[in-house]
Amino acid sequence: METIIYNDDHGKPTRTGTQVVLRYPSKTTLTDYQGQATLTQDYYLGLSTEVLYDDVGHPTATKTSMVTEIAMLTTLFNGNGAATLTETELVPLSLTTTVFATPTSEVSPSSKGEKALSLMIPTFIAIAVSIPIRIIDQNARLYHPFHALTATRGALARDTLCFQTSSIWNIKARFRSLLNGESLLTLTGLLVLGSVIMVPLTSESVRIILGGPNCAGPRGDSSVCTMALGVNPVPAQVAVAFLAFMTVLVGLTAIVLRKWKTGLSWNPWSLFHMGHLAANNEIRTLLLRRLHEKNGRITYEYVTKALAGVSFTLDSYRDNGELKYGLLIPNEVQSSRGGGKSVAFAGGKTSRRRRKGDYMPFFILTWTGRLLFLALLCGVMIGLMVYTITGDGQDYTQFMMGRWRVVRFMFTTIGVLISIIWGSFFYAVAFLSPHKLLYRIRLYNGEAAYITPSTNPFTGIWSSLAPGRRDVYLGLVCATSILSEILPLLLSTALDKCTERFWAHTVCLWMAVGVLTTMISVVGFSFFVTWPHMPIDPSTIAGEMYYALTNFVSMGPSAGLVFGKASLGLV
Repeated sequence: METIIYNDDHGKPTRTGTQVVLRYPSKTTLTDYQGQATLTQDYYLGLSTEVLYDDVGHPTATKTSMVTEIAMLTTLFNGNGAATLTETELVPLSLTTTVFATPTSEVSPSSKGEKALSLMIPTFIAIAVSIPIRIIDQNARLYHPFHALTATRGALARDTLCFQTSSIWNIKARFRSLLNGESLLTLTGLLVLGSVIMVPLTSESVRIILGGPNCAGPRGDSSVCTMALGVNPVPAQVAVAFLAFMTVLVGLTAIVLRKWKTGLSWNPWSLFHMGHLAANNEIRTLLLRRLHEKNGRITYEYVTKALAGVSFTLDSYRDNGELKYGLLIPNEVQSSRGGGKSVAFAGGKTSRRRRKGDYMPFFILTWTGRLLFLALLCGVMIGLMVYTITGDGQDYTQFMMGRWRVVRFMFTTIGVLISIIWGSFFYAVAFLSPHKLLYRIRLYNGEAAYITPSTNPFTGIWSSLAPGRRDVYLGLVCATSILSEILPLLLSTALDKCTERFWAHTVCLWMAVGVLTTMISVVGFSFFVTWPHMPIDPSTIAGEMYYALTNFVSMGPSAGLVFGKASLGLV
């Protein structure tokens, strides 16, 4: 006798019944541990079923077991120990179980929201950690040349005046500073590298997995499965290792910063302060005589060659009781110290040579750089849509096991790369912003000479809206830079296709498309921005001093420098 469970059209159990099944035995040969045949055994295959219920008593699945049974004789005895009856029973030899799941109800919206949030949290934390790390690295690059200038014997131009502060890829300079005994740039560079790797790793560490027996094979139907969060062991372990490594680097960086000195009490990255630093006659003469435009440009290689072999040092002096700083050449320090150099600014409008920009020292703002960046953004958007359309035809199990998972990881990594490139775009626009304001005479009221480039997009938004220094395009770049930071998170979630009912997939998909569209629009708008003529890189001390000196007029050793033409009301 066997029990049979009858199901309705939807696969739900409705009633049970019994039937008599006539079974014939099958034979199997039993072997020992050496593989030698020891016994030939007859066996039977029986069917056993069981209905599974949830906590509220609703049937959820039917468990069907195929039981391998063998015949065994059992002798019954009476109270006196005498044999009275011999029975043949089927005893299970092994058990094979198959579970057929019934369709489950759709996951509630609250549960879906919790799963989507949990899926995003690791990547969001990695992005949140990477933002302050890159800000610290940018500030370390900005003040590294001044730190090198505080050395007793000074430092060469390649590590001071020619050091490119806006380039995050300046690997050679980082390695050279390490050889010179300065480890800060190396530590911050390793932190940036670790934070960049952490983002795609964390996106793969936690993922959506589907529960249910039909999800186990490549032909499983994901529509009848339940979603749950799962941890991918290998990426998770690698991410934990990187996190431990970065924790050690943060500790070492904190120790180094305790004794790290910039030699300055104010931010030197403005035309006003660069004019003060270049007020020394020897420095001013050296720069103006050796730095000349060739074909409208002064390349980095030309500046490095022109100042090769010359050492510089940072010195402080008092002018009418006020502490000031200036650059000196070490072998002329004694004769030049205390020269009473000062800087004066002209009031009112200035008459400067206006020239439309025909050379750009930042590659990302050149025509080639911007067109390549636009091609990358458009390519990612097109690839995102193609990926989504093609992936929608794949079942989730095939999606997880096939090439789609690799493509998703690549897209997330490209998203991180785009955020880094946009950071370079932001730094280039930030360094050019004061020069744009100087170029626009009608807005000049002396404020532009005091503007320092923003080191992060958060303060950049405030600076771009401040009275006297308003730069709408810089504000747009800063706002888009903040959006670019979450692009890897959006791509990671948008491309994590699991079921058609997972709303986070669709929401993040169109948010990613919106961010990419915004970035394309902002880059495209840059072609309509009037850039001033920039023959030399303003992110180097030599470049910023060059602009200060060429926009200043010497007023003699005692009067120092005056911005623009001499006029009444000098301050």
